[in-house]
Amino acid sequence: MLFIAMLTGFLVGGLEVVFHWQWFTPSWFLSLMIFLMLFFTFCEIDPKSLRPDKWHWMLLVFQIVVSLFIFYSLRSFDLTLAQGLMLCVLMPSAIAAPIIAAKLGGSVRTLTAFTLLSSASTAVLVPLIFPLMTDVDTPFLETFLVILRHISPVLLLPFFLAWLLRIVYNQLEQRAALKDMRDIRPFRMPEFIAQMPFYLWAGTLTILMAKMMRDIANYDGSLLVLALMFGGSLLTCMLQFFVGKQIGEHYPSAPADEQAVRETRVSAGQGLGQKNTTLGIWMAATYLQPLSVLAPAAYIFWQNLFNAWQLWRVSRGKKV
Repeated sequence: MLFIAMLTGFLVGGLEVVFHWQWFTPSWFLSLMIFLMLFFTFCEIDPKSLRPDKWHWMLLVFQIVVSLFIFYSLRSFDLTLAQGLMLCVLMPSAIAAPIIAAKLGGSVRTLTAFTLLSSASTAVLVPLIFPLMTDVDTPFLETFLVILRHISPVLLLPFFLAWLLRIVYNQLEQRAALKDMRDIRPFRMPEFIAQMPFYLWAGTLTILMAKMMRDIANYDGSLLVLALMFGGSLLTCMLQFFVGKQIGEHYPSAPADEQAVRETRVSAGQGLGQKNTTLGIWMAATYLQPLSVLAPAAYIFWQNLFNAWQLWRVSRGKKV
């Protein structure tokens, strides 16, 4: 499904470039898709069960330290390349990561907690470190509020609406159970709705791949830098999936439980490797060198190609 979504996006973007088609997807449409993905995912989680684990903090430290190391190592060579690859690590966990993790046998609960934590930390970190990476003056409070306003509607609102739905259901179910003298039935989403986030993500991926094709077609910089952006984004993608899995394996949520070790390995790998590239592209276009958006755009392709491979292995009963 993810491979077909990427191929369709490449085809649509390529046809637009060749035939000079003028079409666009409103920003609110992508936001709506992401909102629905998260709402259906959060409906499966009891908010009271969300709590930070040790591996959450370790992944955050990795993101901060490695992203700064990449930037200061490459800025003397090319500022655009340094900013683009820095974003490939600094970007928060993808809001669709719990959806893929659920398909791979990971823990939606722990990864959702990390997604909320990493997004909140990004809103604080970006205003602090971006002034060090660009000549643009970005006041902390103003930048903090802009990023928070960009994140909140698609990340926090579906979480609170899903929580409200659970509260209303529990109240109604308690009254019905007392009236009928029966046990309280737990909150459950219909199976076809529970599967919706994955297919919504596939549709979103098609749109993002088409946009990446347009960005590549309009690129007028150095071909060497372009190649380094694609190669560097691949290396950062593989590094983060690998490191995330290793951290999750060594610091599981429940050390005595073999199943928890396996779940944490998958969840930490997705949490560190699968990035919120939409937010990364927006941050690059708003505050950094315009062409630096190509690195997070290329990251979209690599992370979803890797996700497709992982899903293929799991479908055949193999471990990832």
